Order: sequence, then structure tokens, then C-alpha cells
Amino acid sequence: MEEKVIIIQGCPGTGKTSISRKLSEILNALHIDLSKFVIEENLIESNDPERNSLVPNNDLLINKLLQKINESKNLIIVEGHYADIVPPQYVLQAFVLRLHPRKLEMVLKQRGWDDKKVYENVMAELLDTCLINVIERYGSEKIVEIDVTNKEIDDVVNEILKKLSIPDSSNQKYINWFETLEKEGVLNEYLLKFSTTQSQK
Repeated sequence: MEEKVIIIQGCPGTGKTSISRKLSEILNALHIDLSKFVIEENLIESNDPERNSLVPNNDLLINKLLQKINESKNLIIVEGHYADIVPPQYVLQAFVLRLHPRKLEMVLKQRGWDDKKVYENVMAELLDTCLINVIERYGSEKIVEIDVTNKEIDDVVNEILKKLSIPDSSNQKYINWFETLEKEGVLNEYLLKFSTTQSQK
């Protein structure tokens, strides 16, 4: 089985689409944005009104993805906050984009999201949700975590290209936002914001 899929995963607002688009141009790779792919291929299971998001039919999605992967002669970049749906045997490398929770909060609020949805995603970033999902799916040796905070798209893309050319997970240091926010004296503030918004009807 040929490993030709590069996973770009991360919480909403971490820059997955812009970075994947640029990377696909450089690598001449097929770019699959899962959010768009699900709509274009009519792979929707249901609508989640509480989160204002579409729920994909995972079986149909996997089948359609595998069809695309097997048809392509090029590298494929699959991006989304559930990009780890791609079976492990096809994955060359998985990159998890991380963004400082305060910056993520700003980005999501600028999108006009309500507080409940904002802090649900900020808490997912804080709790390493995307990272844990990817590690459980592919194992730590295929995972590269990238802090995109205050970085330009080109900087992140170059970092990814470097990791692809010289893969080495031996010196991987995982980001600890709990520790960062605690040092900044705002951890309790974020925990309170999350607790307050989740308790609202």
C-alpha cells in the first residue's frame, strides 16, 4: 500500500486550508478540504443545529476518499479537523497545527461564532483533542506538531516541507497550553469561560 497522503489536522481557525492550498501547489498534490468534499460529494449524514455544522456519513466519506486516493498518481493532502478518518496505511505524515488559545479565541470570534462554539473549540485546543486523535490513529512516529502562532503561511509551509524531507520524531516536544496559560496567569479565566458558556441553554 502506497503511503501518499499528508494529513493536515487542527482545530477550526488554525489555518489548515490556507496552508494546505499553498503546500499542494508546491508539491503538485491533490488537495482535499474535507468540509467542502463532504458537501460537493453529498456525503452528509445530518445537520447539527446546536453546533451549526454538518455531520458526514463516515462510511460514504471513507469510500469516496479511498476512491480518490487510489485514482491519484500524485501526493494527496487531506485537511480538516477530522482528517484522521484516512486509514493509516495510506498516510505518509500527519501534521497537527496548534494555535495559542488566546489567538484562536480571537480568530473564531472574528468569524462571528457564538461564545459557546468559540470556547468549545478553544477548550479542544487546550486539551490537545486533535493531537490525541491523530496519535491514537497513526502512532507518534508519523506525527509532527506545529505551533502556527504568529507565523506566516510561508513559514509554516516551509516547516512542513523540511519535516517531509527529513522526517525525525525523536526530538518531538509536545505543546502544553495548560502550562503556557498558567504562566500567563489566564488559565482559570479560560476554564471559567468554558464552564459558563457550556452551562447556558
